[in-house]
Order: sequence, then C-alpha cells, then structure tokens
Amino acid sequence: MARDVSNSYKINRPALLVCLSLLLGLCTVPVLFAADKKVAGRLIVEDVLARPGTQVMLKARLVQDGLLGPTGLGGETVEFVVQGQRAGTALTGGDGQAFLEFKTHMRGNQKIIAEVEESPRVRSVKGVGNFASWERRKPILLVDVVTLFKPGNSGPFSLPELPLLNSTMLGEADEDAPTELTKLGEFYYN
Repeated sequence: MARDVSNSYKINRPALLVCLSLLLGLCTVPVLFAADKKVAGRLIVEDVLARPGTQVMLKARLVQDGLLGPTGLGGETVEFVVQGQRAGTALTGGDGQAFLEFKTHMRGNQKIIAEVEESPRVRSVKGVGNFASWERRKPILLVDVVTLFKPGNSGPFSLPELPLLNSTMLGEADEDAPTELTKLGEFYYN
C-alpha cells in the first residue's frame, strides 16, 4: 500500500518566491540600521510670554518619531540662543525636555533658537520659538472692524451678519476712523 506523496503537497512557486524575497529583505534591514546608528530627532521649542526683568523658563523637547508616537530622547545637550545672544545650555531628561532659566531686559518679540549639536547618538537639529516680552502697564488695544465703517441701511428688517468675506459687505468707510485710531494710539502708547 504505497502512496504517492509527491502529488499531495504541491508547491506554489510564486508564493515561495515572495516568501523568500521577504525573508531576504528582512535580513538586510538590521544591516542598514547598523550602518547609520544616529537618530534623526525633532526639537520643539515652546513660546514664552513674560515681563521685562522677570525670570522665565525656556523649554525645548527633543523627540524621535516612532510607530507609537513621539518619544523623548534624553542625555543630549541643548544650546539656547535668544535674539542672537547665547543664553546657556541644558541637558535633556529622560522625557526629552530641557529647561533653562532666563531673564530678559528687552521689550518686544524675540526669537528663541534651540540647537542640539551632533553627537554619537543624535544628528544635529534646530528648533525655533518666540519670546514675547511685554510690559503690563502697556495696554493691548482691540478695535472692532465694524466700527470703522458708516452704518448702512438695513431696511425694514435685518438679517444676521455673515462672516466677513470682503470689505464691500461692510459698506462705506468712515472718514474719521483713521484720525480716531491715531488718537487712541497716541493716548495709550504715547
């Protein structure tokens, strides 16, 4: 009772070729990663709002994008530069965050540039943030755009206003609007 076993197990040649090519492809992946061990990270710099003369905390986070989301890269040195002046360096923690205390005497908007130098583990990367130094005694002036135009004829009934698509929907500009805005600016901002 001998049975012919060769016909019961047929080999699907195209499927075999696909499996072999996948196995060979997977074998070369570690070789590719072994050649380039440096990680390409992203440096995220938080914006800061402060008063002149007060201490603030500059924050940057060095992360690596992965399958499960961004993960922090610790143990890397981050250099902070504010408005072209070197502010100092900080070391990233296990979560990838670096903190540096900073005190400014200038008013206005300034740039924060954080940079990680190339290391044996991470490639060089830069991040940019904004540093707004604002005095509390200087008010912020908000003007509603509708007040800059003459009141229009709404007819016997009025419809709710639609979002502003262009300036012709508001009607004719008020001639006194520029002088009134100039007066407000001089009063509040000298």
